[in-house]
Amino acid sequence: TREIADLIGAVRQEIQQAVEAMERATGEVEGGAGLARQAGQALDEIARLAADANSRVQNISAAAQQLAASSSEVVQAIERVAGIARDHARASETMAAATRQVIAAVDDIGAVNARNAAAVREMSRSAARLTSSSEETASSVHGLVRSVAAMTDELMELMGRFRTDGARVAPLRFGALNLQRLEAQMKAYQPMMEYLSARLGRRVEYIPTATYDALVAAMAEGAIDFAHLGPAQYVEAADQHGVRAIVKMLQDGEPYYYSYFIARADSPLQGLGDLRGRTFAFGDRKSTSGHVVPRLTLVKAGIDPDRDLKEYRFLGNHDNVVEAVLKGAVEAGAVEDGVFEKYKAQPLKVIGRSDPILQFPWAVRPGLPEDLVQALQAALVDCRDPDVLRPIHPRLTGFAPASDEEYDFFRRLRREAA
Repeated sequence: TREIADLIGAVRQEIQQAVEAMERATGEVEGGAGLARQAGQALDEIARLAADANSRVQNISAAAQQLAASSSEVVQAIERVAGIARDHARASETMAAATRQVIAAVDDIGAVNARNAAAVREMSRSAARLTSSSEETASSVHGLVRSVAAMTDELMELMGRFRTDGARVAPLRFGALNLQRLEAQMKAYQPMMEYLSARLGRRVEYIPTATYDALVAAMAEGAIDFAHLGPAQYVEAADQHGVRAIVKMLQDGEPYYYSYFIARADSPLQGLGDLRGRTFAFGDRKSTSGHVVPRLTLVKAGIDPDRDLKEYRFLGNHDNVVEAVLKGAVEAGAVEDGVFEKYKAQPLKVIGRSDPILQFPWAVRPGLPEDLVQALQAALVDCRDPDVLRPIHPRLTGFAPASDEEYDFFRRLRREAA
């Protein structure tokens, strides 16, 4: 736990450096009029809140030192906070005397704070998952992290008060279902984020979420503005929270994709009928191509997963399913066809395929301004650049307008499964 203490000490030092930079910026803008005076007052308030953060981080450090080896997830989350704090320092250094430069720097700090909020919330989730032997300490860390998250939100609101109307343009926040591991997924969507930022004239950012449910909840709360969803996931979000599909993906020009059943290349399994008595892996419980449709496909093939499989597991994202099959942890699994394409060089084979599935919708949260929704839809439909599209899916060729009614089939599946 000494590493945790050292890490948080570094975070505290970087935050203090950010405070000092902000205080210098405050002194420089005091001589300005109107907007500059408001900026100075706001920066003073930021300095006060950042100092408060130092105290809170000290409390986190004291609590974190009590954690045992099971707290590795908290360590990782704190490391991400350290990186974000370094972003704060770099953004603060760009502030100069002129009011225009202060406002430009605020945009950068606002983006960092958005990532800060996501990171501290992940710390909160990690603390909640600690083993029972660390429950008391985890509860303490959980409460402290929640207070830091609230403070971050307060900082973002404060900075918004001294922007001019022309500068008051928050980033557009994008989320996606977890088909891959986080690092690979963020890299895959980055070209699209850059394309949309240029097309819409405002920054578009990828905001990661831990689970399918967390993604839908973030859209319902307004923390994510639009997202790449699975069809089954979409109808739940639409029916419960008013999320609305605006486009669907096109794979080789067609609005359909498939769920593949895979096994090792040296496996004796040849078809779905051979899965009786075997071990099997699904993705997320709410994944269309990782669970909902594969389960339906197995039933149609005469295989009841609950009765006929020796064992089945839910492994979260599709990369985990592929890895489990390759390592022999399970004998077979279900993945989205685009994920399988990434692993074609690996010793894998397809032993079955689902019926065509209506393509993934990209949907907007309730309350997003209609003019922005229309601009976003047009930008996606107009996108034909393979360097933007193929990192998301190797056979993605574009988007077409989508309607909610197109996904009624998945509503029927939900009713039948209820």
